[in-house]
Amino acid sequence: MSVLATQVEEPTKWGTATEVTADRYSRTNTMQRGYGHALTEMMNISKGQHVLVAACGPGSDVLDIAQIVGPTGKVVGFDLDKYSIKRAREALEEHPELKPYVELHVADVHDLSMFAGQKFDAIHCNMSYHWFSDKPLFLAQAATLAKPGTAIGLATQDGAFLLPIQDVRNDVLAELGEPVDNFIWPSTLSEMQRDLSAAGFGDVKVSRGFGTRTLDSVEALWNWCNDSTGNRFGYHLQGEKAERMKEMVMESFRGLALEDGRAILQFKHLSTVSYYGR
Repeated sequence: MSVLATQVEEPTKWGTATEVTADRYSRTNTMQRGYGHALTEMMNISKGQHVLVAACGPGSDVLDIAQIVGPTGKVVGFDLDKYSIKRAREALEEHPELKPYVELHVADVHDLSMFAGQKFDAIHCNMSYHWFSDKPLFLAQAATLAKPGTAIGLATQDGAFLLPIQDVRNDVLAELGEPVDNFIWPSTLSEMQRDLSAAGFGDVKVSRGFGTRTLDSVEALWNWCNDSTGNRFGYHLQGEKAERMKEMVMESFRGLALEDGRAILQFKHLSTVSYYGR
């Protein structure tokens, strides 16, 4: 569920992962949690299943799924951001009854070797797939953890719909002479179907939908864009260039705001469930 932020505390082109960014992301992920609930239902996750939760962020999907599978099941969550995993472990402490059958790890979706030899009934990936830079690699490795009939669920931004805030970001970064291809890489449905098929997952079920979020001001929109992306939206820049980017983005955001100053975001999301060996 979280972005795959780096595990270092120095600024990089991917943003900066810190205790603060993990806290701020945890406060902004209510929308993602709703998508996670819907994906879990779409996957028909049930009692006794063993479930892998990829890029689990602060762990809300992990805890929700653990309450479904119960003590006869198992839930393994992982994320590259060690601070988000720390938040997930803190959340787990508040549910001691779940601890015997929940595991949380720091791991990269592009290297699932630490789970080698395990087999899962379901692989759950909520609102993070668009951050994976090598989706076929992730799916190929996920296939090694699947058994015949294993369900993989992917909830992600629809690559057929470019958010206006992404257009603003791209325009500003281009004007500043900065690269624009280091943000997200959403797939279209046909691309997802192609990559799933290549990894051995078939019988694809699809759900599409729109979501909206209202922010009180363009300043709140700027903060949300950074908080919800682990600072990848704009804070990967430094110094005067970072301040200039904020000024330019805020000016463009004002053109998207309502008369009362509020800003409304619209999202188009895409969820798929497919099954290994079908």
